[in-house]
Amino acid sequence: MTKIEIIKKAIISNEEKIDVLKAKRRKVEESKTDTLSRMYMQYFGDCLVNDDTIEVSDTYVYFKRFDSDYNYHKEMLSISVRSSSWRDEEADKIETSFYSTSANNEFELKRMKLIGNVGQVIRFSG
Repeated sequence: MTKIEIIKKAIISNEEKIDVLKAKRRKVEESKTDTLSRMYMQYFGDCLVNDDTIEVSDTYVYFKRFDSDYNYHKEMLSISVRSSSWRDEEADKIETSFYSTSANNEFELKRMKLIGNVGQVIRFSG
């Protein structure tokens, strides 16, 4: 076996090991997301109505509702849970983010109610 063949074989072997590790990482990330989703549903599940959804990432929670005017689930507000300092790993603050509008349609009025309900949960949980 030539050096090139040995190197190619090692590369293939390492790529297979990388694929296994990536699959394990995906499982860990999915488990983390599932755990976070369940936790956030415990806190905010009562705030949701009808087809509202919560989408979770590492540090964000997105509250979405279907908007028939746009034909997709529109983000109504998001919450960021993070640490005050980039040096710290443990989250110790909550930041909210939502858009402002002068629209008074049914969708926006219901969105304001959701924002208020989520605000109440945050206010009394901390």
